[in-house]
Amino acid sequence: TGHGGEIPKSYYLTELTKENERPLEDYCSIVVGRGDTLKLDYDINTSGTLLKWEFKTDYHNIAFGVIKVIENGDGTTDNYEVIPVMRRNSQLMLEEGSYFCEDAGKYILHFDNSFSWVTSKSLHYIVEVLPPDETVTNDLGTK
Repeated sequence: TGHGGEIPKSYYLTELTKENERPLEDYCSIVVGRGDTLKLDYDINTSGTLLKWEFKTDYHNIAFGVIKVIENGDGTTDNYEVIPVMRRNSQLMLEEGSYFCEDAGKYILHFDNSFSWVTSKSLHYIVEVLPPDETVTNDLGTK
């Protein structure tokens, strides 16, 4: 018992769940090996599309970011981090986010475990690609 008294067991963090979290069966699950990465490619055909994700890992963190692939006129490509790839504490809480794709093109959701030489990561993720909502477009006065 610490200085503040005993902590009720109901306050203990027992599982990475919250009231509106989806069941684990809804997630795609994969092990990202030690020193490895997982890149999920999405070809976005319409500007205004929303890429939406949620993910969590068991016991350890993983790096995550979103990359836009830019095709150059000479046939080469450049990768631009629209959301920087950095470590996320997805073992502590569900990571949720989205990216509004202003331009059509190829986007990569990049899960990076290259910093870990010893530990593979169990990753559970859901990705949704939501087309532009015409009512939102009309409210903005553009089409």
